[in-house]
Amino acid sequence: ILIAKPAIKNVADLMSKKGIKFTSTGPTAGRTIQILAVVSGLNLDAKIITGLSSGDTILAVMRGDADATIVTVGSAEKMVREGQATALFSSDKWRSKGKPDVPALTEVAKIPKERMEIVDLVSNVRAGHLIFGPPGMPADRIAFLRKTVTTILGQNDAIRDLTKALGYAPDLVPGEEYAKRAIYIKNNETRLIELIQSQL
Repeated sequence: ILIAKPAIKNVADLMSKKGIKFTSTGPTAGRTIQILAVVSGLNLDAKIITGLSSGDTILAVMRGDADATIVTVGSAEKMVREGQATALFSSDKWRSKGKPDVPALTEVAKIPKERMEIVDLVSNVRAGHLIFGPPGMPADRIAFLRKTVTTILGQNDAIRDLTKALGYAPDLVPGEEYAKRAIYIKNNETRLIELIQSQL
């Protein structure tokens, strides 16, 4: 969930503000990468303050030292309830199961399909839904892993449990498809790449 100062009441406020200050933990943290995807997707004029503890990323917004950050639903709940922050949207493609009244990014902004590929890729990397192997992994091992994962996810109990945990039915996307999306980002999303490189 992306939360912001109470003065930022909606996405229009966020998009019209200059020099937005986001907070995050480390320059390459999953939260940072996800913020960068939002900044790129919404074409925001923003910078990220990193090097903070998880708690301090939230406190900075509460104190007014920063404008916004991305937090879990549990972290956002109390702040929103007590009027200390506004929950603007879920930074994924879907509404959060834990806070279904907060719209998804796709609902609050008209983002081209190509830009949503970024959100999809980043949200999956952040959430740990991708299975990676080392470069040069033998084809037979890749085939074995794919068969195993497909078999597990093909079981009704596994799909039911995943759907319950995620709040939406999962898709099994081949590695080549995600590689294609990553290559698209590398070749076409120069601003996102520059934003990521600026954090390194």
